[in-house]
Amino acid sequence: MRNPFRSTRVRLTLVSAVQFSMVVTAAAVGFWGASSQFEYAAVDASLRAQGNAVRATVEQSTSSGSPILPSRSSTGLPIDSFVVGPDNLLLADSASVVTFSSVSSLVPVHGFPVHAELETVVLPEGAMRVLLRQIALPDGRTGGLLLVRPIDDVRFRLVQSAVLLVLIGTGLIVACWLLAWRLAGRALAPVREMSTIARAITEQDLHRRLPEELPANDEIGQLARTFNTMLLRLESAFDSLQRFTADAAHELRAPLSIMRTQLEVTMRRRRTEAEYVHSNATLLREVEQLTRVADHLLLLARADSGALLPKLEPLDLPDLVEEVADRWQASAAAKGAALKCSVVHGGRLMGDPDLLKRLLDNLLDNALRHTPSGGEVGVVAICADGVWTVSVSDSGPGVPVDAQPYLFERFSRGDPARSRSTGGAGLGLSICAAIARAHGGSIELAPGPLSGATFILRLPIHHGAAPNPSPPKETGSRPMAGAQASTGEVMAASPSRDRDH
Repeated sequence: MRNPFRSTRVRLTLVSAVQFSMVVTAAAVGFWGASSQFEYAAVDASLRAQGNAVRATVEQSTSSGSPILPSRSSTGLPIDSFVVGPDNLLLADSASVVTFSSVSSLVPVHGFPVHAELETVVLPEGAMRVLLRQIALPDGRTGGLLLVRPIDDVRFRLVQSAVLLVLIGTGLIVACWLLAWRLAGRALAPVREMSTIARAITEQDLHRRLPEELPANDEIGQLARTFNTMLLRLESAFDSLQRFTADAAHELRAPLSIMRTQLEVTMRRRRTEAEYVHSNATLLREVEQLTRVADHLLLLARADSGALLPKLEPLDLPDLVEEVADRWQASAAAKGAALKCSVVHGGRLMGDPDLLKRLLDNLLDNALRHTPSGGEVGVVAICADGVWTVSVSDSGPGVPVDAQPYLFERFSRGDPARSRSTGGAGLGLSICAAIARAHGGSIELAPGPLSGATFILRLPIHHGAAPNPSPPKETGSRPMAGAQASTGEVMAASPSRDRDH
């Protein structure tokens, strides 16, 4: 069975109504108590006034006869008066409601009090308010005065007031419950609408958004905007995942298709040894391509899950940059391009040498792949303000403006028509960005000294000391233009080109 108290609307209504009920009940009890005190104070005042009138009547009377006592107060209220002698015998009375035999038990055994005392008693004739006090008799003796005033009318008015307060309070409480239920429903209506829309949203229509008509400082409006922001992130993540899945399937299917075709052609008839060697070499190239793609995807998956943790150690970055550049000299020479390297020695940083080598390899591979024969690739490494800046520039055609926002996305290529054989899998720059972030750094495309693109890598030194700059050490056939310039000069303007990664 569903628990109704799990509903926010029920809980809000219950809390509001209970609090209002407590306030109404306290107000009704307070009002009734004040009314009761007022009623009894009026009765007591009338009894005291009547007592003074009776005392004056008794004092002015003669000792030879019984005084004639008033039977009503000055306001016309019926008050029975009884004058009792020292021996507790009745001397005079004005009984109209009760008899002395009914009130004789109220006569004090040890004498009447000097000052007036009042109490409420219940007699056979009904509820009475009684006043007792001493009184001086005409013969000089001390007697007692007993005044009795019926209070059934007072009790009746108090009961009427209580019934009226209960009816009014009950009506107010019921009205409060209904109003609280309605207000809670109206306040939570946007939440129900949000819930309905959210339940209807699937991965096919993540473009839908919740209405945001509420004011900016409204809590439910803030919830709607937060939910829409989350939907935007989900939509972006799903789009990226779909593109990633499609591109990954394409990158994996292409070598598999080539391998299958090669095997089918090879198995159609008996081949010579040389043909088998050629076929196996083709298969090996495609297996290596599959291995590279899988390795890249694994590294990016580790980066996405936060598991790409570099093994930090003190590292001489200039030596590392020179080592990587030297390894690519043969590739540059084979393509007829000049690879220049200019670094500032004397500084270290905390980094993972294997990951940083992979980052630099990707940048140089990318630069050489797009540099034409006779072109130039330049590498500059300088340190300033506790940050190492490594720039890799080339003289290729550049990156189109419309492709620059997606340059570091996975499987992104500057030219969609570029094939795998010339454009790679499109994961190199994504891996560079992931490795840079793992080291607390960044990488970006910026204008550079050559005609092509320039990638700027920034890595914080962390706990390393700032270098003592020394003249740049140069490698290659001739100095690179702008190699000794500052960081800002290294990032000088250059035209865009069509590039993939």
